[in-house]
Amino acid sequence: MAYLRGTIYIWSPDKTQETGETVFCNKESCVRLPQWAVDAYCAMRWAEMTEAQREAACRFAVEHGLGNFGADRLCATLGIPTAMDWIKDVVAKVKRREGPPRPA
Repeated sequence: MAYLRGTIYIWSPDKTQETGETVFCNKESCVRLPQWAVDAYCAMRWAEMTEAQREAACRFAVEHGLGNFGADRLCATLGIPTAMDWIKDVVAKVKRREGPPRPA
């Protein structure tokens, strides 16, 4: 699932394949759009953008969607550690400890 958080909240429900919707919300209301229309618009908009605009959009998406699968894929593309990289790092640090933490 991909989503953005902030003043404008955008997400695709878990059952996007069944409902085929993306939801856009602001403080006042929400609107549901067909996923195919959102995908087509995004593809056309991407084609219009300069390389600098594309990179800025990707960085914004990562900053406002960190932790979801779409943002993780962008992180990997941009060479930024993904949420899974952070989890693996924490697990490795815990494994390097000498046994469980002892109470004081």
